[in-house]
Formats: sequence, C-alpha cells, structure tokens
Amino acid sequence: MLFAPSGWTSGEDELFDYGAIKLDTPLGNTVGWLGYGAKLDENVVKRNVRIFGYPSDKPQGTMWGTRRDIKGVEDQKLYYKIDTFGGQSGSPVYGKLSNSCQPCAFGIHAYGVGGVTYPGSNSATRVTDTVVANLLFWASQ
Repeated sequence: MLFAPSGWTSGEDELFDYGAIKLDTPLGNTVGWLGYGAKLDENVVKRNVRIFGYPSDKPQGTMWGTRRDIKGVEDQKLYYKIDTFGGQSGSPVYGKLSNSCQPCAFGIHAYGVGGVTYPGSNSATRVTDTVVANLLFWASQ
C-alpha cells in the first residue's frame, strides 16, 4: 500500500513531501530497522547527520552518502550542505540523538539547493509529531 499526506496529494506542498510504502512482509526482521522521531530544535541544529541513497549520477544500484552538520531548522524543514543528486529523494536524514533511538531518522531528504533562509543548502521534510502520527496510522492500515 502507498500512503502520502493530503497536503502533498492535493496541493504538492513541499512541507508535506513524504510518504510511505507498506510491504506485505516484515522486511525489517531480515535487514534491520531504522528508528525515527520528532526532535526539538536544540537537539537537531548543528547535529552531525548522514544521508545515504542511490543517486542517479553514480553507477546504477550503488549506494552513496556522506555526513555533515544541520545548518538550520524550521518547523517543518531541515537544511544542510550535504551533496546529493536526483534519486536520493526519500533518503532518511539520520544521526544519533539519544539512547532510545540510535541511529534515528528525523528528516526525509526532498530538495536540492534552493531556498532563501539557508542559501546553498539542501533540505528535508522534518519528522514532526504529525509525521510520526501519520506513519503510525499508516502502519496500522
């Protein structure tokens, strides 16, 4: 099953650019799990994070990634100067934040360089309490 918030499906609002795929099998039991959660601004800004994915400018099927610090936060966005390329959208923006979630995703990479507040930065849809609620609801469907 495929899921996305109505803010994205009805208006393509970049603040709601995320979704989920529910598989028929518990794949995490075989390959492992990645935690996620909403974090306070002071727990995220200047935090070292990683983004790994499958950029289309690299050999097909190869995973690439790097890490750097979060440069800025807004209520629904994270900004960072991590090199990404098309094909990496949807990759988790993750790091170590607490003993309860290591590593823990707190963003979903969505956009390349752009924006006014943090020029030259890429951005992610931030995992907020609403995003967590949606993910939990979708998992129950």
